[in-house]
Amino acid sequence: MRVILLVIGLFTIVVSQAGPFPGGHEALLEVTKDWIANDQSIDRTQIAVTPPDRRIPINACQEPLSIRFPFINNRKTIEVACENPEWKRYLRVKIEAKFNTWVSTQDLAEDTQILDVHIENIPESNHPITSLLGKDEIIGRVINRDVTAGEAITTAMLMDEITVFLPTRDYEAGEIIALDDLAIETQMKEKMKSPLTIWPEQTVIAKDALQADNPIQTTDIEIVQELLIYFAGLRHQTHGTEYRSTYACTLCCLQSTQLFLPR
Repeated sequence: MRVILLVIGLFTIVVSQAGPFPGGHEALLEVTKDWIANDQSIDRTQIAVTPPDRRIPINACQEPLSIRFPFINNRKTIEVACENPEWKRYLRVKIEAKFNTWVSTQDLAEDTQILDVHIENIPESNHPITSLLGKDEIIGRVINRDVTAGEAITTAMLMDEITVFLPTRDYEAGEIIALDDLAIETQMKEKMKSPLTIWPEQTVIAKDALQADNPIQTTDIEIVQELLIYFAGLRHQTHGTEYRSTYACTLCCLQSTQLFLPR
């Protein structure tokens, strides 16, 4: 494997200039940036090359310069060499990463729902990649503050989305609410105080009167438990024959209420 890597390294030499090199520090930097941009398929603005010591002359070269990254898996050092007259320079390189960033095309006020016309995609390097979003993660979301034109859209400026439950009709206090009778929607978390986001498995009743189309809050409902209570030992006679019957009834009791039954 080591031999293969060394062979690959030898083929990183690429001629970056069609004709002789005129010489000079500035010309050396420009030629080097052009080669790196072409080799790495990036924009020249992402490349910073540290100039060589001004006290060391950069002579003209009668042939095109040979430029390469001399070290495997290292893009911080570039080698520039001339064969006639023979000289070689090693320069420090810094490549600034850029990401495809969605930015606002105009000033947007707080509580604006972002539409397709509100954003555009441009290369950006001022934000860490973890804070950036894809287009499908932005469209339809609502911003939680004012956004200026050209500002990158990040997770921090978008309201959180949650799933909420909406009654499709009015409910009286104490009325049982069935999940099948509710509408489920995605809304902005910041717009509600204490939204109910997970529907309980137990039986649910309205604590107070509820209006249709208003998201249910955690304080709007109470959990109840159904208890099946048997009453046994009741005697009665039919045509002179005595029977012992068992009756049952179902009660709904608030979870917080204790029920005491006689033994």
